[in-house]
Amino acid sequence: FCAARVTAMGTGPLSAGNKGAVAASLALYGSTVCLVGSHLAAGSKGPAGRDADVTRLRASLRFPDGGADMRPSGAPAPPDTVGAHDFIMWLGDLNYRISRPDTEVRTHIESGAPPAELLASDELREGQAAGRVFVGFTEGSLDFAPTYKFDAGTDTYDTSAKRRAPAWCDRILWKESEHIRSLSYSSHPNLKDSDHRPVSAMLEVSVSSDSSLTGATAEMTGVRFANWFSCLTTCVAEKMPCLPIASPAEYRRL
Repeated sequence: FCAARVTAMGTGPLSAGNKGAVAASLALYGSTVCLVGSHLAAGSKGPAGRDADVTRLRASLRFPDGGADMRPSGAPAPPDTVGAHDFIMWLGDLNYRISRPDTEVRTHIESGAPPAELLASDELREGQAAGRVFVGFTEGSLDFAPTYKFDAGTDTYDTSAKRRAPAWCDRILWKESEHIRSLSYSSHPNLKDSDHRPVSAMLEVSVSSDSSLTGATAEMTGVRFANWFSCLTTCVAEKMPCLPIASPAEYRRL
């Protein structure tokens, strides 16, 4: 990969960074990829506040110049905006809640009923169906229990005075594409350091070949990817040993 650039934007009060997003843009062979990590407006602002954050971020995030100098001749031009990329992955604490009473949500979870039955009341899914937010985005099957909010270090949903209702705040979405296939989408309840439970997704992405990457350039690109992949998987394995880690050879298009 090449032409890596990063940008960020705060959406908190006075554009503070307590809420907002960090986005990375890169060219992967003949395709462009954008990764957005965001923390959207909290529960008190309701879904309208979160929808507004997404709209503002998509419209305002801009990548700095310089990507053109970091790509081989013939590689795709680095896009300036999130929406101009071939592939977009958007993830983080999106803060969308379940539009049902707290007691009803907790009773449903405690009964052992499939968590997915609550999805009809998931604010994010409701917003997508109404065409308000993340139109054209999708995610893997939500077969796990809500990942927020827990008493830290326990499996008990919030017992504080605020008693926040359980919700799927933590999500991984991607712009719909016939070239992306979801291999897994999971939460990791054994990681209890936070009041959230982390989620992970594994996607198979078929990128375009880049005919300009020939000879030494192609070999160097492959070496760089292998080295980067090795460092990444080593770090993930140390921090989150529960995640399934594949080798580069297992990804058919890379």
